[in-house]
Amino acid sequence: MLIKIFKTNYFLQLILIFLISTLLWLHSFANPEAVFKPAFASPLYNLLYDVIRSLPIISVVVAAFVLVICEGFLVNFIFTENGLIPKTTLLPAFIYILLMSYDHVALTLTPVIIVNLFLILGLRALFQSAHSGDSLGKIYISSLLFSMATLFYLPALIYWLLIIIVFIIYKSYHWREWFVSILGFLAPFLFVATFLFLTDELFIQIESLRSNFRTFPNLFPDITLFDIPYLVFVVIFFTFSVIALYSSMHGHVVFFRKKCNIIMYYLLLALILFLSLGSFRLGLGFFSVPFSLLFCLFLFGNKKLNFYNIVLMLFILFSFINVYIL
Repeated sequence: MLIKIFKTNYFLQLILIFLISTLLWLHSFANPEAVFKPAFASPLYNLLYDVIRSLPIISVVVAAFVLVICEGFLVNFIFTENGLIPKTTLLPAFIYILLMSYDHVALTLTPVIIVNLFLILGLRALFQSAHSGDSLGKIYISSLLFSMATLFYLPALIYWLLIIIVFIIYKSYHWREWFVSILGFLAPFLFVATFLFLTDELFIQIESLRSNFRTFPNLFPDITLFDIPYLVFVVIFFTFSVIALYSSMHGHVVFFRKKCNIIMYYLLLALILFLSLGSFRLGLGFFSVPFSLLFCLFLFGNKKLNFYNIVLMLFILFSFINVYIL
């Protein structure tokens, strides 16, 4: 039933998304969580963190909720805009929101939400660069957005490699494109470094980042016994999704195959962010963009609707149990 709704009934999809997302976040509206500060927080996140602490917690939670919803619809729009999914579905938005709302500790403004916003916008610009008359401009914007993500969370630096990967996939070896990507990535750093220098904060921020490298965070100190079956469930679901995608890849046009490959590399880079955060429950959000596409393609490509309706319902149930019971 659920999969059928996400294939056909657009209005009902909207109702379902807003209903389930609101129910998941009600817990945080009633019992707001403290804002999480990661080990590798960059200068802009440190500044934002200081501002957030002076604001009412509920306003921070509401802002986070709105951002997650907007990011979900933005991800959905990017996939439909690039012909990866049908224009009649909002399933990727729904899956994205579920993954971002997996645990009550994630139901506030986290580094994952902020970083994902810049990565999603950067991914769109990167997709556009392959088919736009202004490819240099799109590459610059993409590189600049990935740089902004880095200024909030240092390990996001790895996403500059995604631009290089796209150049290789599209066999684009013009020196101007490589130069523009470097220029776009360095520009925000120069502005922020100048600002921090003028406010006598530059060396303090540098020392803060250096200390983080001396004390690398523990991997997943917050993982629980309940997280293990959820993790197994997601890994199995993901494995079948990847196998199904690559098994049917030959039946798709070239642009579809290339963009799916970009998403897979996005996923591999997300693994580095996941490991660096030191939080299993928050780190899952870094996978939400590629997972939302892979799961959608897998569910839509299967004829066993009854079975996979149950799988999707279990996916929803896991989130509610983790938010309200554990």
